[in-house]
Amino acid sequence: MDKYLGYPSIDPHGDPIPDEKGVMPVMHQISLKELDLKRNAIVSSVSNQTPQMMEILNHHGIKIGTPIKVLQSFLFDGSIKVKIARQPDCIISSLAAQNIFVYDS
Repeated sequence: MDKYLGYPSIDPHGDPIPDEKGVMPVMHQISLKELDLKRNAIVSSVSNQTPQMMEILNHHGIKIGTPIKVLQSFLFDGSIKVKIARQPDCIISSLAAQNIFVYDS
């Protein structure tokens, strides 16, 4: 199965998969909320996988591997304006951003 899948290091949700020796890969990721403004990143995992969170992700076209960039942060409620791949800019709540994890691209 592992060979058939191309020896993936992460599962479809972005969680690490141990190698054949049981060693877990080290993932250097941060929440989208912590990403510096104007820094390119790739969505690597989602910590909250409730149907409500999945609805938000699907609505915005966010999945593992999606390029994303934080364009602006709003102090009033902690929401952020992001650029997601080739889509129009959108606003994501602080709560959603805390549950989306990325690594620098």
